[in-house]
Amino acid sequence: MQQPRIPRSVLAATAGAILLAGLFGLSGCRQDEEAASRPSVADFDVADALAHADPARYSAAVTLKSTGNGLPSVVSRGRLNLNGPVTGHLTVRNARYGESEALYTGEHAYVRLQGSDGRPGRWKALPGAVNGRLPLGNLSGYAELLAARPGADKGLERTAGVAVHRLAGTILADQLATMDPDFHHELVASHTRSFDCEIWVTAQGRVVRFERSVVVAGRTPLNNVVTLSRFGEPEPVAAPASA
Repeated sequence: MQQPRIPRSVLAATAGAILLAGLFGLSGCRQDEEAASRPSVADFDVADALAHADPARYSAAVTLKSTGNGLPSVVSRGRLNLNGPVTGHLTVRNARYGESEALYTGEHAYVRLQGSDGRPGRWKALPGAVNGRLPLGNLSGYAELLAARPGADKGLERTAGVAVHRLAGTILADQLATMDPDFHHELVASHTRSFDCEIWVTAQGRVVRFERSVVVAGRTPLNNVVTLSRFGEPEPVAAPASA
């Protein structure tokens, strides 16, 4: 049976794990109850942890969730190499278009859709710029922006069994001109001056959760949540042979 034709814009959004869906933001439903979120462990200075974080590349299991703004909900899971160009593999579940896969090599992004018979289709190469729209390349940069903001450090908590500091506040679009120029361009183009952000940071200066909420022109917020776990050494990623 012939697969339904999916618009190229949908393919591009899928390859970006719908972290943008036109304009990606991150916020979302925090699960921890306030009373249970204060672990009895040694505290640490989050700004100092970020300043002394290991700059080496690493891999992590990543879950990305995107909802809101009238778009179909998307959940992406996989393993990515971070602390530099984002590379790796994600399985993407789109509430409207079903399941697909996204592969990032650093130079290009590839996507393939699952057919109606449940078998994967052919890989399609997409412009490398799609890969650049993933916000995972500079999570520590966002954390440093919030850590420098008075009142943004909400104190010590525990998430997934790990002691973390939660940072929360508003980031201005102008603050991203150098740090994240791709997203800065998206914000300026949509006349969005700021967005809300929450970030959870470990004593090793690693981000384990990242949320951001973007409201464009008074519409329903576009909310995304990124969680990272099972950190390890970078893993090799190669372009698909069939692309």
